[in-house]
Amino acid sequence: MKIGFRKLPFFLCLIWSQTLFPQTKIQVISPPQQISPDSVRLIQPVYSPDGRWIAAAGEQYRGIALLDSSGRFVRWLTRLEGAGFRFQWSKDAQKLLCRVFKTENRRRKSSIAIISFDMSSIKLLTDWDKNLGLPGWINRGKSVYFLHHNELQILEVEKTVFNEEEEWLRYLLPGNFSPDELLVYVSNDQMILSDYRKTYHLNIIYADQHLINPTLSPDSDWVIFEVLGLGLKIAHRSGKPIINLGNYHSPSWSPSGKWLVCYKSQDDGLRTTTSELYAIFSDGKQIIPLTKTQKIQEQLPNWSPDGNFIICSDNLTQHIFRMELKMN
Repeated sequence: MKIGFRKLPFFLCLIWSQTLFPQTKIQVISPPQQISPDSVRLIQPVYSPDGRWIAAAGEQYRGIALLDSSGRFVRWLTRLEGAGFRFQWSKDAQKLLCRVFKTENRRRKSSIAIISFDMSSIKLLTDWDKNLGLPGWINRGKSVYFLHHNELQILEVEKTVFNEEEEWLRYLLPGNFSPDELLVYVSNDQMILSDYRKTYHLNIIYADQHLINPTLSPDSDWVIFEVLGLGLKIAHRSGKPIINLGNYHSPSWSPSGKWLVCYKSQDDGLRTTTSELYAIFSDGKQIIPLTKTQKIQEQLPNWSPDGNFIICSDNLTQHIFRMELKMN
């Protein structure tokens, strides 16, 4: 098992910067260390909401593997094509939501699927189709949403029961929603923030630009997204001015929603030459380098539910690495 260590001067600079700038609230305790076995090649690791498990995509996003929190390989949850791309855990850590592919007669079709964590069984929620977008959980995990031919679709997977008071509040205050009721998606190059009752809308349009990968903060007050070729941006659901973060990729929110971890890479025109992790405060005013490694290309990071660890995949070896943080 290979372990990458950063050079001592980087640690000294980090400590010095925290002394000089007391607003800095993140300290790296240990550098990235490989935790997944050499025998399995994995990318895009994601902690379960209870922190007990890690799910990670197979090579080229084929399949989803299950690891325990220490990185020990447990089993494959599925080996279906495409399942590993931007899958989502349910909040109770019992299911995973994903989009899967199959090819018949040289035609590629997709379906929205739920994987049961305990039995590793898979349930297809839709027919096989050519125009299905990535799914997401909504309504406290009782429903899922996705785009079909660029039109929003919401499927109830578990019956939602409201008491009389809740029903009255929903009627009286149609804009009064919890974070679990909000969703964000991109359709026809505009980003739409809405609630699953469709009583609230915020549209963000970048003329002649392609918007991808919108992600809501834990409290659903902020949405981070990427403009292809222009980098990351953050918008507030109130319509405040958009914050430009720069050329970073694959952001993951901290549990508090105050920080983001993402990566920035460089290439020589043919291949990636370097890739490092950075922590960015949600207002974009603080950017902290978390790694400076020569033999690891950290990408696709994910924050642990307790905020103490960040996991990522190495672009070179396709192994999972973990680093420890201290939030001051």
